[in-house]
Amino acid sequence: MANQFKRGAQVRFKTTGAGITTARRGTVVKTVPTVRGVRVEVKDKDGDVYRPHLSMVKLTT
Repeated sequence: MANQFKRGAQVRFKTTGAGITTARRGTVVKTVPTVRGVRVEVKDKDGDVYRPHLSMVKLTT
């Protein structure tokens, strides 16, 4: 499968912490190829960088 998350793409993603899931929006900062696929770093509007699981990331249309 080709990497659909290009740098600068607008995405929606979910983060989970302490049993609470939060939906966020952000911009793809970097994609990192790994042995098991690709990891995506996403920066939200507050400037925080997240590395969510790919199943939690969707492109914004």
